[in-house]
Amino acid sequence: MTRTCYGVGPYGEDKYPPIIGPSRSFMKSGYIIVYQDVRGRFGSEGAWEEMTPHIDHPSGKQHDESTDTSDTVDWLLKNVPNNNGKVGILGISYPGFYTSASIIDSHPAIKAASPQAPVTNLFNNDDAYHNGALMFEANDFYLSFRPQGNPTPETRGGPRPERPNPPYVSKDAYVAFQALEPLSKARAFINNPYFDETLDHPTDDAHWQERDISRHLHNIHAAVLTVGGLFDAEDLSGPWKTFDAIAAQSPSTPNQIVVGPWFHGGWARADGNHIGEARFGSDTSDYFREHIQLPFFEHYLKDGPDPKLAKATVFETGSNQWRSYTAWPPPAATKRMLYLQPGGKLSFDPPAQAGAPRPVSGTWVDAANPDFDQYISDPAHPVPEVGYAAAPGSEREYMAADQRFASKRRDVLVYQTDPLTAPSPSPAPSLPSSTSPPPAPTPTSSSSSSTTTPTPSRSPSPPPTFPAGATSTFHQPFSPATSNSSAVSPCAANFVIASASPSPSPRTNPRPSTSRWLRSTTPSGHRIMVQIQSTWFPLVDLNLQTFVDIPGATAADFKPATERIFHSAQLSSGIEIYFLPPPGSSAPSTGKGN
Repeated sequence: MTRTCYGVGPYGEDKYPPIIGPSRSFMKSGYIIVYQDVRGRFGSEGAWEEMTPHIDHPSGKQHDESTDTSDTVDWLLKNVPNNNGKVGILGISYPGFYTSASIIDSHPAIKAASPQAPVTNLFNNDDAYHNGALMFEANDFYLSFRPQGNPTPETRGGPRPERPNPPYVSKDAYVAFQALEPLSKARAFINNPYFDETLDHPTDDAHWQERDISRHLHNIHAAVLTVGGLFDAEDLSGPWKTFDAIAAQSPSTPNQIVVGPWFHGGWARADGNHIGEARFGSDTSDYFREHIQLPFFEHYLKDGPDPKLAKATVFETGSNQWRSYTAWPPPAATKRMLYLQPGGKLSFDPPAQAGAPRPVSGTWVDAANPDFDQYISDPAHPVPEVGYAAAPGSEREYMAADQRFASKRRDVLVYQTDPLTAPSPSPAPSLPSSTSPPPAPTPTSSSSSSTTTPTPSRSPSPPPTFPAGATSTFHQPFSPATSNSSAVSPCAANFVIASASPSPSPRTNPRPSTSRWLRSTTPSGHRIMVQIQSTWFPLVDLNLQTFVDIPGATAADFKPATERIFHSAQLSSGIEIYFLPPPGSSAPSTGKGN
């Protein structure tokens, strides 16, 4: 069963889409496939609510997604012939959220569930906000996803009823979204109360907290297979939050995770052998569908053989191999700090002494203060998301796009290692999860009262599956840092290495972000690069760089600011990386050669 807010058309008796179920294999295996419009969408009556808050102990007529699912399952078992009394539930993205929410205190007939790229916490690194930074381009979703009168089933062959939206001023997203700043213009352009609701809550307040489904994943009895994509531009964090929360709150539940080299939902609707120019050497999606997903449901719903899936099955880019782990993070992983160094260097050794002045993206560091690098961030000229003109709307390939163009800008700092002497396998550059102590925070300063610093990690000489000389993004977190330390709460990101204060004096980030993971091997002879910048547009909303209410800002509130990143022995900056020894080796990873 899949429960969705996107419509289950074509509607009508004896009308079906070309493929039903997660894949053709489910059709061939004889499953009964059920799709349901959730409350308040398309053919279902009632009022729809963003990320329906879960009610831990509903009473009387109270309802949430768990109670709605339980009622549905109860009706199906009584009214659909030839069922065996066992139900599986699956969904991708928002239907992934409905999958997670449906299995809490669930109907006993639900035996298996697969939340895939599940929206988990909209403020905390899923679609709406990343660390408090508005994911501007992704929120054009609300141009088409609009309130409905219900029931309003889709008309077969006709337009979906929620799509009357105006055109952008340009076919180039960089230009089109600049015309929507400040956000009052975007609010008027999109003209949707769902989008207004997002803008009206720019901090991690009670509105978002009650919609964080990871706080409620207890009393789950169905076996769970969570699925995510390494290159998911929409819900990269949700799978890990779901997996971790179930492990903590429902420890006796069979709980496994699969993460492959996929864009959002790519495991279901693509072959998975590439994204952009990155090639992975095999049809990874086909492998997942036939050797992981189908056997999982066959086992729990039809008493098929146990597929003996690992706790974590993760695709390793670089070597292009699937790896299996008994736990995640893997027990063999060791942590190393990768330090920013004078002269644009990146090293596992801490800075030994003050560096010599050097030109930084066109700006000379003050000779009297050689312990930091700086750049001027100007919101009138933001750093583009990609180096080519892309149409408005989420650009799913930006995570694998060549980023060399950004390193040539005056407002981007670049640091890179010397060539690696041997392959370096690593789960990911990351800050620690809640189960490990935080690293030393990064000292930075800003001439503004508020700033956001996206910090992409690149491989400037990536595996041979990329074009020669290209750079590829590992991950790209962003974190608004303001003079009000309660403005945002820490949330998932691979690493954040900049904060800000209202004055140019060094300040450390008191609440570093938590981590998630990318399993990758960087081949010998290659480098690791870090780029630091304050804008990444239109992926992320423009930096105001003044401490004001962002949704209510005016054009006059956008100000240039000087940003400093410190890298001295006394004020060091770094990224914590988890390393794994090469497969088959018991030697710990040092980060220097392996």
